[in-house]
Amino acid sequence: MIQHAIIGCGRIAENHADAFARLDGVQLKYAIDLDEQKAKALAEKFSIPNTGTSYEEILKDEDLHSVSLAVPHDLHGPMALQAVAAGKHVLIEKPLVIDPAQGHELLKAATTAGLTVLPVAQHRYDPIVREIKSLLDSGEMGGLRYLRGHLECLRPPGYYSDSDWRGSKAREGGSVLINQAYHLLDLLLYFGGPVSRVVAAMTTFQEDIMETEDTIGITLQFRNRAVGSLSVCGAGGSAWSSYIEIICEKGLVAFDINFPNGLHRFEMSSKRGMKEWRERLRAALPDPQSLPPGLAYYGISHRDQAADFINRINNGKALGATLEEALYVVEVIDDIYTAAGSQQKQ
Repeated sequence: MIQHAIIGCGRIAENHADAFARLDGVQLKYAIDLDEQKAKALAEKFSIPNTGTSYEEILKDEDLHSVSLAVPHDLHGPMALQAVAAGKHVLIEKPLVIDPAQGHELLKAATTAGLTVLPVAQHRYDPIVREIKSLLDSGEMGGLRYLRGHLECLRPPGYYSDSDWRGSKAREGGSVLINQAYHLLDLLLYFGGPVSRVVAAMTTFQEDIMETEDTIGITLQFRNRAVGSLSVCGAGGSAWSSYIEIICEKGLVAFDINFPNGLHRFEMSSKRGMKEWRERLRAALPDPQSLPPGLAYYGISHRDQAADFINRINNGKALGATLEEALYVVEVIDDIYTAAGSQQKQ
């Protein structure tokens, strides 16, 4: 029986608790938060037997196998390193870390200890994403030409002003890119591969409540010669609306990572391929009656993410993003912020 702890009982914690509570051979043992009332509320909802405020104390529990880190961004690296030093496997909410150097330190520590440390990249488990990846890998769409991602993620002022870490460069590491648009960037890299160059511009319209960006536009040059773009606006538009479009030599596909996912456009030059893959893509769309445990746009794929994490612990195999891939996303984010910062100074 693998015993697991949820560290941090805020917005995303319900998705972790729901996911691990569904797994055979797993026991949710602790809910930990500096605000013990939050920990108790999560524990009551998911029948978690123990609550507390001390992360260090529960790491001393030799029967505890693994932890979910759902804490502010600046704590991801230090707390993951603490867990690895204590011999625990770790599932880390995005981003893996703020500083890529700390990510390399974590990779080395996890490899040396032989422990599983995985990032949360739940949308890689969305069935529609898996089918689109299979379609691209099949070669039937030909070479990649252009990838485009867009996100609107308007937040009420209190989201930043009432937080002790959101909107802070030191603690959040940025804002709409490293937080809300992380999954879109992760998927663009998943589909398009590594990049050779980034160009970016960003600004902050809500300077009275945050010091980091609420609007950013990015151009990506992939090593395979494809071009990509990512636009994110948290200063206007809807509360949540995502979109990804992939244009290839012999077709295109466009979808979203809202919940439930939507297939917006699909074209292929091959009529046979068009018919076959359209059926597969439509079959991959989720049942809208499968309600997420938390905010709707978080979806339900934390369940597959948690199962994959446990499978990696037990069998050494994982289907989703690796620690190395999550570190690469952080490195690209760091390059984007550097590029955008240079643009602002001109």
